[in-house]
Amino acid sequence: MKRQALRQLIPFAILTALMCPVMADKAPAANANAQAAPARVLDTEGVSVFEVRNYRMGPGRTQMFLVMAEQDAVVRLVIDNTTTDFATTGTVVLFAPGTGAEAIGKWINNQYSCGLYMDVPEPVFTGKLPDDGYTITEARKVGERAGHIDNATYHDYRMNLAVNAHEKAGKYTLKAFDVEAKVFLKVGN
Repeated sequence: MKRQALRQLIPFAILTALMCPVMADKAPAANANAQAAPARVLDTEGVSVFEVRNYRMGPGRTQMFLVMAEQDAVVRLVIDNTTTDFATTGTVVLFAPGTGAEAIGKWINNQYSCGLYMDVPEPVFTGKLPDDGYTITEARKVGERAGHIDNATYHDYRMNLAVNAHEKAGKYTLKAFDVEAKVFLKVGN
C-alpha cells in the first residue's frame, strides 16, 4: 500500500519540481512591474482640528487631532500639562485609502475616551515625529480654574505651536504648519 501511494506522488513531485523554476522566473517580473503607492502629501491648511484637554477626571494633557480626511490621515499632537516646557510629541497616522472622515472620527474618539466604538479602522502606518520638531512661539496665561475632582489649580494657557516639516520616505511628506493650542497647566493641589 505504501509503494502504491509513493508511485502516485512521484509524478506530482516531478511536475512540481519542473514548474517551480518557471514560476520563479515569472514572480520577479510581476514584482518589477508592480508600483508602490506614492507617498501622501499632508498639508494641514484648512483641515479640521479636534482638541481634547478635559477628561472625565478633569483637566489633563492636551491632545490635538488634525484630520486630513481626503488623505485618510491624522496628525496627532500631545502636549504635556505638568510644566511650562509644554513638552510635545507628535504622530502621523495613515489609514487605508477610502477610510473616510466618519470612520476616522470613531478612531479619534477611542484615543481619548473609554473606547466607545468597536468598529474602528486600523491604521496602515503610524510614525512618530522627531522630538525636536516643535517650537512654542508664544504661550500666555488667559485664566485659571480648579479641577472638579482633585481641586487642583490649573492655569489656562493659549499657545502657538510651530511644527516642522517632516518626511518618511515612501509614506508621507508633512508640510510645516502652525497651530493654536489650549493647555490647562496644573500648578497645585
